[in-house]
Amino acid sequence: MPTIWTIPANGITPPSGSGMDLVGCHIAIVNDAFGQHYAFEFPNTQIAVQTPGSTLPPIPFNFPTFNTAFKGHTAKNWYIRVTSGGPTAQQMAGQAGNNSFEVLERRNPTDVDPDTFTAQAGAGVDPDDDDKEKGKEAAASASPKQ
Repeated sequence: MPTIWTIPANGITPPSGSGMDLVGCHIAIVNDAFGQHYAFEFPNTQIAVQTPGSTLPPIPFNFPTFNTAFKGHTAKNWYIRVTSGGPTAQQMAGQAGNNSFEVLERRNPTDVDPDTFTAQAGAGVDPDDDDKEKGKEAAASASPKQ
């Protein structure tokens, strides 16, 4: 069963814009004293945010909103929604952006399409790669590691 999925560059649609900031980030299953959670992690595996509660939420779910400045950009609120996958899946997919969850869910037909991501187990950025930034930019979809 995968426990971590990494977002590669080829997993971000469209392949430009703010979604590219997520390249190299992870979705992981975390076990702690409070239970089991999904965590959204930065490329260095530091947890940005995790789901509340003591058990994994059903898919689809929203990560709590968090604010960060990826790759030296201006700090922004991030809204990440996982729409498919799960603890036994080889892929996790969803939407991400700097607008509200209502925009991600496209409640208003005039809203701009959100960026989408696909993360896969076992297909991540090699942390020992000499050209780490190039590797991060090449990893826009998330893949779990086993």
